[in-house]
Amino acid sequence: MKKHKVIVIGGGAAGLYTAAGLARFGVDVALIDSASEMGGDCLHTGCVPSKTLLHWASKGLTWDATRRKISETIASLQEHDSDVRFRELGVTLYKGKAVFQDETTIRIDGQMLTADKFVLATGARPVVPAIPGLKSDMYDTHETLFTRPSVPKSMLIIGGGAVGLEIGQALAKMGTDVTLVERHEQFLPAFDRDVAEIAHQRLSQDTTILLRTSVTQVEVHDEGKIKVTLNGDQELIVDRLFIATGRKPDIDALGWDKAGIEITQDHTIKVNAYLQTTNPRVYAAGDCIGGPMLTHAAGEEARTVITNLVFGRLKKMSYRGMAMVVYTDPEIYQLVTIDDQVEQPAYTYTARGSDVDRFVIDNERDANVKITINKKGCILQAQAVGTSASSYMQLVAQAVARKESLSIFSSSHYPYPLKSEILKTLANQYLLHKFESPLVQWLLNRWVRFRKLNGGR
Repeated sequence: MKKHKVIVIGGGAAGLYTAAGLARFGVDVALIDSASEMGGDCLHTGCVPSKTLLHWASKGLTWDATRRKISETIASLQEHDSDVRFRELGVTLYKGKAVFQDETTIRIDGQMLTADKFVLATGARPVVPAIPGLKSDMYDTHETLFTRPSVPKSMLIIGGGAVGLEIGQALAKMGTDVTLVERHEQFLPAFDRDVAEIAHQRLSQDTTILLRTSVTQVEVHDEGKIKVTLNGDQELIVDRLFIATGRKPDIDALGWDKAGIEITQDHTIKVNAYLQTTNPRVYAAGDCIGGPMLTHAAGEEARTVITNLVFGRLKKMSYRGMAMVVYTDPEIYQLVTIDDQVEQPAYTYTARGSDVDRFVIDNERDANVKITINKKGCILQAQAVGTSASSYMQLVAQAVARKESLSIFSSSHYPYPLKSEILKTLANQYLLHKFESPLVQWLLNRWVRFRKLNGGR
C-alpha cells in the first residue's frame, strides 16, 4: 500500500492550489483527479469559456470562430494546470475516482493509498430540475454548451443567476432569440432593489426575462423543436433549453461516510472554521463545502488549508473583502457578506453615474453604487451595476480587507475623468454627514471664532 503525507482529491482550482502550495513547502503530496486534463470546472466548462464567449460575442464573432477562441484560450491556460508542471513541482499524480475505505485509506481503480492527511476538493456539478418530459437531449448546461456545433435559433434559459444571465446575453448577441425564466418574484433577489432594477432594465434589452415563472412541462414538438409549458398554462416553442439552476457538490461516490465525514442538510461537506471535516485528518475546500462557489474563494480556502496543514491550526477561513461579479454588460457586483462583522449597519450611501463626469461622458448615467457602513465608517456591504464595475469596485474590496474607513476614498487622487471617482463621491457623502453633526458644527464654530475668521459675528 502506497503512503503519502497528504493526498488531495480533485484537480480543480482548490485542489491544484493546495497541491502546488504544499509541494512548494516540501510536503510529500499526491493529487488524484478523474478528468483527462486537470483544471476543473473553471478552466474547461465554467469561468474561462464563458468569459471568452462573452468577450467575443460582443465583438461580433461567429459561433465557430468563438469556439476556436475558447479552445485556444483553454489550451494556453492549461499549461499552468498540466500534469508535467505538477510533477515538476514534486506532486505525485494519480488518475481515477477516489473512494474512502476507512478514515485513512482510499481506493483508486483497485490501488490502495493511505495518508496522514487528506484534502477534499471534488468540486460541484450542475443541478438538473425534475421537469416532466425533460430528456437529456433537450438541454445543455455549462458542461456541454461549449462543445455544441452551432447555436440554436431560439433558447429558453432556466435560472436567472450569474450563469444564466451571462450565457443568455452572449448567445443573444450571436443572434439567438433568448428567453430567460426565473421562479423568484424579484430579479436578482440577493441584491439591493435599485441595483437589481437597473440590471434588469439593461439586460432586458438583449434577453426576454420572465419573473415568477416556472417550467411545468416540456415535450418534443414539430421539426425537433421543444414545447415548453410555463406556470401550467403558457406555452413557448424553442429549439433548445439551457439549464442554470445551480450546482451541487460532487461527493456522491466519495465514500465519505466510511471516513467519518459528515455532510450538511444541503449535501455539502461539513467543515469547521479551520476547514476541517468531522474527521480531523480530512480538510475540504472549494465548491464541495458549499461556501461562495467562486474560483477566488476556492483559492482562499486552499490557502487556509495549506496554512493549517503546514503550521498547525492557525488560520480560520474568512471571506472578508471577497466579491462576486456577474460579467454581463453591465457588470453586476456584490461584496460577499462579511462573516466576522458584528456591528449593525448604520448608513447606506448611493452614487449614480449621473453624479460623475466619466459616466456622463460614456452615456451611462444609470450606473449605480451602494455602500453600507457601520458607525465607525467601516464598509459592511457594497453593490454596483455598471460597465466594468468590477474594475473600480475592487478598490472597495481591498479597503474592506484592510478594514479601512469609507473616507479613504476621499483623500485619493483620481486622474480626470476616471470612473473610480464615484467612490470619492460616496466618501464625500459620508464625510459631509459627519461634518453636519451638531457636535462637529459646534466645535467648528468655536474654532472659527477663536481664529477670528467669522468677521466678528
